[in-house]
Amino acid sequence: MTITFSYPCKREVYINTEFINVIQKYINSIHMKNFYKSTRKELKKILKKNKQISYYEWNEYAYRNGFFSSIAIMAHEDIEKWEDVKKKFEDCN
Repeated sequence: MTITFSYPCKREVYINTEFINVIQKYINSIHMKNFYKSTRKELKKILKKNKQISYYEWNEYAYRNGFFSSIAIMAHEDIEKWEDVKKKFEDCN
């Protein structure tokens, strides 16, 4: 599909919507990778302070501060238990 725009100079510009979609997906994937990195970094900091943080405490903290929830972290790491996520991030310190 092609979109046509006319400018005041009456010159037509053709933009391929597939190209725009590819660029948008690329930009979104970069943003999500950076967002996940910041979530991992923050979780490591919190685990240094409180190694016994619960699933619900992290969800509340993440919601207030704009980080991924515990479920999202478990999905990204392909881990089923919150305790295993904590062990993995504690080992990374």
